[in-house]
Amino acid sequence: GRFLDVEVDYYNGVKKYSGIFYEDGDDYSYAIHTTNSESQFHDRMRSQQDLGRQLIDFEHYDTGTTEYFAGIWVNDPNQPVTTLYYGLRTQEIDSLLSPLEGRVIDIERYYSEKHGSFRYAMIVAAHPGGEWAVEKYTTGAVIDEQQIAVGGPDTPMIDFEMYNTPFGLRYGAVWGSAHKSL
Repeated sequence: GRFLDVEVDYYNGVKKYSGIFYEDGDDYSYAIHTTNSESQFHDRMRSQQDLGRQLIDFEHYDTGTTEYFAGIWVNDPNQPVTTLYYGLRTQEIDSLLSPLEGRVIDIERYYSEKHGSFRYAMIVAAHPGGEWAVEKYTTGAVIDEQQIAVGGPDTPMIDFEMYNTPFGLRYGAVWGSAHKSL
């Protein structure tokens, strides 16, 4: 199988993980690096690309004093080339979604110390078309509705985010059609 998504954060000073793992019988090499500065993350991206792996998940988290970047890279021969966009404001991510040149496989909302505000990151695979859906910064009820309307065996959820905001919990998710590589 292969990883599709990992969440990393600190809770009560302890680093915790959760993730989505796709069990399809194929076993491709992968790398997960979770404790990187921004420059270390860029070095990881270059070294993983040199090994033929594509970035399929991006995470940003902090300990309260230090920002960290994390990612998952896979060496799946079916995985199209991916591009990471990060540090995006809401209107920038909206402009990337319409018209979409590729396929969204990851979306992340995070507080950027560098920018002093909330920002988004998005990974797009060079694979246009296919049935998919993206929701960002929405309620659990909307995610549930989308899961009923879009999700299922042909369009699994491939990325999930949860944000604790002053207005309560908000969620983001990406659904992708069941191509060999998600």
